Amino acid sequence: MSKDSSQAKKRNKTYYFHEEWESEFLFTDVGERCVCLICGASIAVGKKCNIERHFTQVHGNFARDFPVGSELRTEKVKQLKATLQKQQSLFTKPIKRGNAVTEASFKDLSDTAQLAVFIRMVFVDFSSKEEFLTLLPLKTTTRGVDIYNVFKTYCVEKRVPLEKLVSMTTDGAPAMIGRHSGFIRGCKNDPDFPAFLNYHCIIHQQAICSKVMRYDHVMTLVVKIINSIRAKSKQYRCFKAFLDELSAEYGDLLFHTEVRWLLDLAFLADVTEKLNQLNLHAVKDFKAKLSFHVHQLKNNRLQHFPSVLKMLESHADATEVFDVHKYCDLLSRLGQEFEGRFSDFEKLEPCVAFIANPFTEMDIDNISKQIAELFNVSALEVEMEVINLQNNIQLKSQQHLPHFWSLVDSGVYKNIHQAALKASALFGSTYLCEAAFSDMNVIKCKFRTRLTDEHLNDCIRVNLSAYTPAYTSLVETMQCQSAH
Repeated sequence: MSKDSSQAKKRNKTYYFHEEWESEFLFTDVGERCVCLICGASIAVGKKCNIERHFTQVHGNFARDFPVGSELRTEKVKQLKATLQKQQSLFTKPIKRGNAVTEASFKDLSDTAQLAVFIRMVFVDFSSKEEFLTLLPLKTTTRGVDIYNVFKTYCVEKRVPLEKLVSMTTDGAPAMIGRHSGFIRGCKNDPDFPAFLNYHCIIHQQAICSKVMRYDHVMTLVVKIINSIRAKSKQYRCFKAFLDELSAEYGDLLFHTEVRWLLDLAFLADVTEKLNQLNLHAVKDFKAKLSFHVHQLKNNRLQHFPSVLKMLESHADATEVFDVHKYCDLLSRLGQEFEGRFSDFEKLEPCVAFIANPFTEMDIDNISKQIAELFNVSALEVEMEVINLQNNIQLKSQQHLPHFWSLVDSGVYKNIHQAALKASALFGSTYLCEAAFSDMNVIKCKFRTRLTDEHLNDCIRVNLSAYTPAYTSLVETMQCQSAH
């Protein structure tokens, strides 16, 4: 083996912190770094010999004043560790406050929380348009009442027609959907807001997965590994070179090969892949597929779990630790969580089905009550309108046209026409807000941290707006300076 390859292996080796080093050498582990409790210095490579050398050379008198194994030394270690944690809390507390509102409030580089608001407009011809409305800064706290106040103030100042509001889609943060003091609760308690629907964004699959699957022993390590690789450019380059050398399609965690752990990771990968295919129209399908997958697992049919199947085929001892009942129980709990999280979509489903095809056989009394409850219209009038619509031969012949409801007379079928308009205005996810925050990170980078809130709003609007400026009209309004 060459000297260069030996040194490369040493550089790429991962060293783990040992708890006994706290009392022995007065070091602690902070974010994968070994930090001295006495002077705050950090050691680049967390080897025992490096830590011991620093302790004996820099703090040689400490062992004399605080002997090893003494109660005095134990108390001193606790005191120094508490001091270090107190210093760190000065930096971690603002980050925790910013995470309270994941989707609607995101801190920029000047440490200002920003509330992104998008709207979806539906016009008389049933064409729709999604547009960036505004970016509202939250200067102090990011509680639900703070979000409500800044949003309500903006709506009043800009004369936003709140009476046309149909629904709101947010993430699942307590500041947004808190039962007593969340943003949504504040809006619903305000008489200026009409009765509206609210939904939890369906693209936050990881929140559902992490809550139900309880795979912290897998995810914690995976995230730690990814962060460790990506934190240092050299490590990342070496890792990519290693993958190229193996001609690997995906990265393989060769240094953690416990079969039971790898099986859990494979199962989690398969379930996450299925969650990634989830969208507003596939929620019901996904719940049905979960039941089917449980039945398949019980019969040891793993065709729908390719990662697990590959693990079982490539590891002879994997079959012995493969626990079918554990994975079936996890899928069942995931299904129960979906029932709770997406119950609002179930209430909406019959109405959406009617709007998609109003000429199918249905319980007119039941569908009329549901439409009236969801869209605040008259149930009695809806019943008559549904009967008249289903017996209108001319409209029935045009039901497959793309904008069928634009052909329906809004005077004759006032209530169901209004319900169809409102259903077309529903947002399924907060994807636009997530994308806006990505753009904001680029616009307000470390070289432009002094951008004002107004300038940031304008830059975001120019970047995200689907409208094209009327350049000709703008030029005509400008007066060129004539020559002297």
